[in-house]
Amino acid sequence: MEGEIISRLELEDIPNPTTAQNPEVVNEKLLLENRDDTPPLEKLREFDPDTFEDLILEWVHGYLVQENKYLKVQQLGGSGDKGRDVIAWKSDPNSSEGNWDNYQCKHYQSRLQPNDVWTDLGKLCFYTWQSDFSIPDNYYFVTPHGLGPKLTDLLSEPDQL
Repeated sequence: MEGEIISRLELEDIPNPTTAQNPEVVNEKLLLENRDDTPPLEKLREFDPDTFEDLILEWVHGYLVQENKYLKVQQLGGSGDKGRDVIAWKSDPNSSEGNWDNYQCKHYQSRLQPNDVWTDLGKLCFYTWQSDFSIPDNYYFVTPHGLGPKLTDLLSEPDQL
């Protein structure tokens, strides 16, 4: 998946410049004609949930791994993922330490509310108690709409949660 581009302009969509045209002017004109002024966050909101999860995988793998934050990244999202969409390993996944972060993708149409995450938090508690996997160092909810005020309050008071 390394180097894969999620969205690209197909080469056949770009007309070849004629000999009378300056290629630099043609390219600049094409860029202006095809410019998309949609803010990036709005583009994220237009993705379907699977594409959003793929984008998060690409971001963690393509950016955070390059910044030496992680050694390995895995995508587990879907049925049977045990509440782990994207796993980012800080150490060797086969070691006894197994330090890792979880990126739980939530592509809903509004801000996340407590009812949107109870099942995921329950899976975390159950599967770590069962020793299916270790407790992650960090558990991130990734969403294009952000968190609602009630969930923000709950997550900012972990002892109360």
